Amino acid sequence: MLSYEKKPESDIAEIVVDGKISDEEMNAVITAMKSDLGTGRKLRLLEDVRAFEGMEPAAFFKDPRFGIEMMKGVSHV
Repeated sequence: MLSYEKKPESDIAEIVVDGKISDEEMNAVITAMKSDLGTGRKLRLLEDVRAFEGMEPAAFFKDPRFGIEMMKGVSHV
């Protein structure tokens, strides 16, 4: 399970990993983060990794590309 949450009035976002990450979950998180990164304000990310049991192959190959792309919009992790 992978989830992403950010309150509209805040620049702090939370990513939670708990189990295996699906391609569908990765797509939803990438879409939400791209929207939040497009505001011009830098995000501060809180990562809560409860359990990591791997990723679906399609999700795995999206992660590195998006991670590099989003680094410019994140100030703290």
